[in-house]
Amino acid sequence: MFGYWLLAIGYWLLAIGYWLLAIGKAYLLFILAKG
Repeated sequence: MFGYWLLAIGYWLLAIGYWLLAIGKAYLLFILAKG
């Protein structure tokens, strides 16, 4: 059961990291396009 919780937490962190990366990339492209 403990391993399942670790796996779930790991997937959440991965999803959050993926979203942050996508947002960061979009923001960077926006800044570059503006400049």
